[in-house]
Amino acid sequence: MVEHNKIFKCERLGDVVVVVPQGDLLSYRYQDVHLETNAVLRLLDQGEVSHLIVDLSAVPLLGSVMIGSLLRFARRVTERNGKAAFCAASPQMLEVLEAMNLRNVWPYCDTRQEALQAVKS
Repeated sequence: MVEHNKIFKCERLGDVVVVVPQGDLLSYRYQDVHLETNAVLRLLDQGEVSHLIVDLSAVPLLGSVMIGSLLRFARRVTERNGKAAFCAASPQMLEVLEAMNLRNVWPYCDTRQEALQAVKS
């Protein structure tokens, strides 16, 4: 199942939700980011959702508001003993993840398939 959000595209793979950010705050209004963040959080709150993959392949770089939303998504699943992983980041985005020390909090994988294996293990 695919959620047709314009900012955070979501795909369900069994008990895993894959979130694919489609741009940064400069591309969208803050209110739209806030509304879609809440929509994704509601999706993650569904009982049959256990894990999250954040696929960064569609964006070269994200700012603090968008990263904040992604962190809220990851925290939401890990608070319920689920797993979260990031994948497919550009070199610039990978530098941001490393600077924020996020690779020590949630695993980073080069591909979506590797991320799926990481959250399922």
